[in-house]
Amino acid sequence: GSIATKLYYNEQFTNGRQDIQQAKELIHKVIFTYAMSEDFVLTSQQEEALLKESVLEVTTLLKTLEKALSEISNYLLLHENISHEECKEILRDIF
Repeated sequence: GSIATKLYYNEQFTNGRQDIQQAKELIHKVIFTYAMSEDFVLTSQQEEALLKESVLEVTTLLKTLEKALSEISNYLLLHENISHEECKEILRDIF
């Protein structure tokens, strides 16, 4: 949420801290619960690097999907809700 707000509105999301905390928790789950790393201890530098990499990936994804997100947002503004099929149709038209 905070990345999209910064990207599209050039504003800082007030609950951005919560997003960062959730990202940190996800990183710990990936590393420790799902054993997706050779290391069993994460240094603060490694954690910071993973967070920065995640921000870059999310930013790239949002930029790639910008047209689709805009179309879906416009649809929602007009109709208030969207079905799975309607969403697929919008995506099919774009991609």
